[in-house]
Amino acid sequence: MIITEMASKHPSKSVIAYPSLARRLRAAVLDTVIFLSLFFGLGFLLSQFDVSGGLKATLFAVVILMLEPGLVCLTGGTIGHHALGLNIQDSRTGNHLNPIFAFIRFLMKFVLGWLSFAFILVTKRHQAIHDILSHSVVIIRKPTVQDGLGEQPERQIYLAEFDYPAWYQRIVVILLYTGAMMLLFGLFFVVLFSEGCINRGQCS
Repeated sequence: MIITEMASKHPSKSVIAYPSLARRLRAAVLDTVIFLSLFFGLGFLLSQFDVSGGLKATLFAVVILMLEPGLVCLTGGTIGHHALGLNIQDSRTGNHLNPIFAFIRFLMKFVLGWLSFAFILVTKRHQAIHDILSHSVVIIRKPTVQDGLGEQPERQIYLAEFDYPAWYQRIVVILLYTGAMMLLFGLFFVVLFSEGCINRGQCS
């Protein structure tokens, strides 16, 4: 139903295709390279001048917010998305994300990291966790409907004879599972390594 409504808003795009995980990751890697280049470049530039700490923090915040949530809500994607021919839309309306959801998307993407992208392999509309939490979906701007170009149709994963939990219930379970795994890993680290190894680097 949502797909039909989105297609009707864009009559020139009667076929809606979603990018593969590999294509999404290429866009993310490109964004990371651009972000790090600008981040360290700005840091080097500011180091040449007598700039106060507060102004430095403000400039870094402006760069970070413009590179991700700013471009997403204004243009429908980051530099990496545009380079790979991708577009970020509100999954309910087909329009650009508003600033609030664009920021939520950026924040969840930053917090969850690469783990979020794994959900592209199992969700119906190839959404990562940060897509789901921000009511966004990533589509291909001009799908060619050709094999081998990283274009995916909507995934048929729901069967009528089963009752499925809500998306937020799944996310809560996943986050709890991830937290439990991190806790177990921390306990394993403490048990495995001695106090001298952890505090003073004196490891056998």
